Amino acid sequence: MSSVLQRAQIVPSDILPNRYVNIVPPGRHGGKLTFDTVVRETDDFSKPALFKSLAPIDDRFASRAYFDAIDPSQSLQWRVKTTDHAVSMRSKDGKSDYNYVTGRTGTGKEFLDDIFEHKLDVYSHLGTISSGYNDPYEWGKSAFRKIRADVFDSGWLAIPNWSVTGHMFLGNSTQEFGEPSHGAVGSDWHMFPTLNIFVMIAGVKRWYTRPPHPGDQYRDFDKMFDTSSGREAPAGQFDSDIMYITPGDVLINPPFEWHKVLNARGFTLGAAFRVIDTSYLDSLRDRSNLDLSKVEGEGNEELAHFLTSISYASRSAPRAQMILNDIEYAYLRRRGRTDTISIGHL
Repeated sequence: MSSVLQRAQIVPSDILPNRYVNIVPPGRHGGKLTFDTVVRETDDFSKPALFKSLAPIDDRFASRAYFDAIDPSQSLQWRVKTTDHAVSMRSKDGKSDYNYVTGRTGTGKEFLDDIFEHKLDVYSHLGTISSGYNDPYEWGKSAFRKIRADVFDSGWLAIPNWSVTGHMFLGNSTQEFGEPSHGAVGSDWHMFPTLNIFVMIAGVKRWYTRPPHPGDQYRDFDKMFDTSSGREAPAGQFDSDIMYITPGDVLINPPFEWHKVLNARGFTLGAAFRVIDTSYLDSLRDRSNLDLSKVEGEGNEELAHFLTSISYASRSAPRAQMILNDIEYAYLRRRGRTDTISIGHL
C-alpha cells in the first residue's frame, strides 16, 4: 500500500464530518449501484453520496502501458505548471473555460512522457464533452472511450436508463494536495448544473463539498460564469465536508454542488461520467409540442445532459432555485456570445 493511501486511510471517511455528504460503506451498497440505492443514499438527490470501494479498479489503469495502447500520434492539449500563479476556470473575457489549459499542444506520447518520464506537474481535462463540446483533439476522446468501457465492464452500474458520456482529469502532481490558488494541479471552488457519477481510478483526491444555500442565485453574481449558471470562487472559504477519494470509490454528485478538488502527490486519474436519463427524455415524447430531435444522436449530448440535470435538480429546493440562472442565460445572453448553454465539471 502506498504512503498516500496510508495517509488517506488514517482519516477514515466514517469519522469525517458528513453533514453535506452521505458515506456508503461496501456492506451497504453490495457492489451494485441501483436507482433505488442512489435515491436512498443521496436523500433523493439533495446531497452527494460517496460509495466506498464500489467499482472494481485494476492496477493497470495507473500504468503507462495502459495508455500506450491509444494512438500515441493523436493530439491533445494540456497544462504544465510553471509558476505559482492561480489557476482559473474562467477565461479573460469571463467565459467558463473549465478545461483551463494554458496552451501546450502535442501528441499523446509527449503528454505521457511529461507524466511518467519527466514527472512534471501536468494536468489535462479530456473526453467526449470537454472544452464546451468543441475539443478538436482526438487523444483525449480515444482515451476516455477506452476508460469508460473498461471501468463499467463489470456491470456495477445497474441503472439501465442512465447513459453516460463525460470527461476525465488526468495528470501528475509533485505536491501533496497543493492549492490551485498557488498554481497546483486541481480545481478550486466551483459548481456546475450537472448530475454526474465521479469514479476515482488512480491516485487520491481530497474532495471538499457543500450544497448551494437558499437564495444563492440572487447574490454573488461576480462568481458566475459568462456562459452558464456555473460559478467559481477561487480561494474561497466555505464551511464544507472533506472526503478522501481512492481508487474504486464512486461519488454521485448532484447538480449545483459547490466543490473543490485537490490531488495527492503522483499520478491521478478520475472521471466524471455525465448522466443522460433516457427514460426521462422518452417521457417527453408524449408532448406533441416538443422537438426531441434536438437531443437525439451524437453531437446533441449537451442539451440531453442539461435536461437530465435540471430534472434531478428540481427534487431539491436550493438546487431548483439555481435553475433560474440557467433560464436567464438561455434567454438573455448578449449578442455575439455562444449560442449554447455550456455545462461542465472539474
